[in-house]
Amino acid sequence: MRYMVIETFVADPSAIYKRARERGRMLPEGLDYIESWVDESLGRCFQLMETDDPSLFEQWQEQWADLTRFDVVPVLSSAQASERASAGTGGTAGLDVESVDFVSVPTRDAERSRRFYTGTLGLEQSAHAAGEFETRNLTLGLWEPEKDGEPFIANEAGIALRVHDVHAARERLEEAGVEFIGETVDTGVCHMAFLRDPDGNVLILHRRYAPRGGAVR
Repeated sequence: MRYMVIETFVADPSAIYKRARERGRMLPEGLDYIESWVDESLGRCFQLMETDDPSLFEQWQEQWADLTRFDVVPVLSSAQASERASAGTGGTAGLDVESVDFVSVPTRDAERSRRFYTGTLGLEQSAHAAGEFETRNLTLGLWEPEKDGEPFIANEAGIALRVHDVHAARERLEEAGVEFIGETVDTGVCHMAFLRDPDGNVLILHRRYAPRGGAVR
């Protein structure tokens, strides 16, 4: 499958090209580069890549996350798109979902939650709304359901927050007074530590250490 990777530079382009000269593209085995283009403002790069394992993008992006942000879009050639449309599998057969933009986090006290998500967890507060917090790929948005006449129900399913080291992140939060639910879980492919925000919503500190399809550390 081919993908168009849209990189939005968050650092000076010279820093990005310097790392590329020194380290190369740093692509994991199985993720292949085809071709790329850069807009005239040197603010975005469009890279055409190919892989049978989309999870490899996560490994690659970690090498560049301090310099650029990524959108990965599966693409078809014009011929493939025409064939799919002619076969009746395109158009109204399904939604063209590009990405998940935000997840709502229910709360009874928006200010208390804001302090927790920015002060305790260290998430970046959105420049557009006081009750929204940014991660590299998703926005968390506070919602006070009772103000809309809806009952408050905490999210028990959990929102997984990827961190570099689950054990170290858990230790820092415990020192800050955060209580965790049980012990840290090692599934054989990832580490997970469960906690609750001040409203009882479950959050998960998560780190995958093995490639998808295998459990080799």
